[in-house]
Amino acid sequence: MRKWIFIMIICVAILTAALYFFIPSNIEISKVVIINCTVTGAYRNFSEENNWAYWGLVKNISSRSPASDPSFKYGSIFYSITEKLRNELVVQMENSHFKINSNIRLITRGEDSVIIIWKCSLPSGMNPITKIRHYNDAVNISNNMRNILQNARNYLENSKNVYGISISQSSISDTCLLATKYSFPDYPSTREIYNAVSNLKTFAFEHGSIIIGKPLLNVDKLNDHIFQTMIAIPVNRDLSATGNVFSRRMVPGRFMIADVIGGIYTVNKAIEQLQLYFADYQKTSMAIPFQSLITDRSAEPDTSKWLTRIYAPVLQ
Repeated sequence: MRKWIFIMIICVAILTAALYFFIPSNIEISKVVIINCTVTGAYRNFSEENNWAYWGLVKNISSRSPASDPSFKYGSIFYSITEKLRNELVVQMENSHFKINSNIRLITRGEDSVIIIWKCSLPSGMNPITKIRHYNDAVNISNNMRNILQNARNYLENSKNVYGISISQSSISDTCLLATKYSFPDYPSTREIYNAVSNLKTFAFEHGSIIIGKPLLNVDKLNDHIFQTMIAIPVNRDLSATGNVFSRRMVPGRFMIADVIGGIYTVNKAIEQLQLYFADYQKTSMAIPFQSLITDRSAEPDTSKWLTRIYAPVLQ
């Protein structure tokens, strides 16, 4: 009997020693992912906590009150951003067993990709039972970090998720434009825009020119009371300028293009996002963006049905 007790004590001692040998006092956890997205675009999304809901995390609606609010939950762990640094975030992770801080660091990789490194350290304690429990916690944390980063990569590699619009690149052939300019005290109304379009069409018809495309629009807000507006229509040949109507040639080149469905606010927001895209990817704009009015707004009062194509000239 004493022999078996002695053997059991030896086995327990060996298992305990192995436990302390294989599970360090601080369990280091690290995950890395490469995302085809700029570091600025990725940081904007990571630092805006509400975006985490797109990566499989669930908004915290329980009665619990983690350290910061709002917070999200993935599995059994709550996540909250507690500090925002330059291309780095401090994210608190918490459940009934632990509350620790982790660091998400974003590193530029080339011109259009970013390395995301997510690290944390979990104390395992001295109690063998606590060590085993925290080891299991570490496995859970590691799996969550891997899954969240993978979901973030899938989300951020779609430019529409980053900028709210689908952006593509195209080119145009040499195009003649018949154009006019106005200044308005407010953003021009649909009636004002299409009055100008009608005048241009009449001018083109009277001078034997054929209209070959949709009306083009650019509105430049100079101040709160001056909205400089240029309206143009593509025609088949140059025409001599008369009065406030003039010819302009659009030279061949590359354009970043986005199709937008919605009214004026939606279109202007899309132009802002397209300019943000230029800044993120360090692209040089050759001229101001302009709108191609695919839908005849004068015939369609429902702004939710307006289709507008935005063109932003870009340097080769």
